[in-house]
Amino acid sequence: MKNNMIIHHIQILKSTQEIIDFWASGIPVPEIPEDSPFAIYPVSPETMVDDGIINGQIYNVETGMVEDTQLSINLKAETELQKSDWMVNRHRDQKDMGIPTSLSEQDFIELLKWRQHLRNTIQ
Repeated sequence: MKNNMIIHHIQILKSTQEIIDFWASGIPVPEIPEDSPFAIYPVSPETMVDDGIINGQIYNVETGMVEDTQLSINLKAETELQKSDWMVNRHRDQKDMGIPTSLSEQDFIELLKWRQHLRNTIQ
């Protein structure tokens, strides 16, 4: 069960609902005049995508939920691809050297399928 007591704050650009800034729970939040093009909203982990905030996400003022955009989906996919590059390189290096691979051929194929799925989400 998630802790409902954790409240973070985000600053958004009112016209686009783009998240501009993020303050973790307990960090003082600045005062913003009502006529500012920006607004600050409280968010909890339950209202975030994957319990976090990343570049490119927006805050839906009507639902109170953080939502992904194609930009944030692209950034997530690119990050996951970069994080798994070493596994592909290690497997191919091990095969080239003729030594036992850390991944089975089936696991390697599954990794490649997952990476292709990530590439297909990028637009």
